[in-house]
Amino acid sequence: MATVGALFPEFRESAEWRRAAIDTLHSQLSEQVYPDGAQFELSTGYQSVALANFLALYRLAKWSGAELPADYSERLISMYHCDLYLAEPDGRLPDLNDGSRRSVLDSLAVGLRDVAPEDPLPRWAASGGRTGKPPATTSYLFAYAGWMVMRSGWQGPNERYGLLEAGPYGYGHQHEDKLNLIIYG
Repeated sequence: MATVGALFPEFRESAEWRRAAIDTLHSQLSEQVYPDGAQFELSTGYQSVALANFLALYRLAKWSGAELPADYSERLISMYHCDLYLAEPDGRLPDLNDGSRRSVLDSLAVGLRDVAPEDPLPRWAASGGRTGKPPATTSYLFAYAGWMVMRSGWQGPNERYGLLEAGPYGYGHQHEDKLNLIIYG
């Protein structure tokens, strides 16, 4: 609806379609993304899909001049921060729930360019640690997702990393993988 409304502004209902799509996706962004940036399926795979879908509306709105709610970009940034703190030292997400071990470095570069050009964390991650400063902490608690991450540092794939998954089951479906302990290094 947002795309058709943006591409065909001459249609009488186009503004209504854009607004309905924006309202719906903003509502879903608010409902699906916990304050710690994790998507409520608690799956690294679903996190990536949801972030791409929410980002698509953000890009379309920016391109078409449509106004998004003030907290829309902040919630996207929280999802990028989630990916950064959750990533293993090689830049890949751990395989949680219905997840996949995909690199988040390209995603962080997109977030830097499109959503948070001044945010130092995606800048550092997207540059491979060449510019900016790494996160100040080596331990991170995702209080809503129930993920606890510890690492020896942020200097690359030779660091040590541990993740304990002790949160609730994901929203729509679940894998019986709670109390996972992932050790990297």
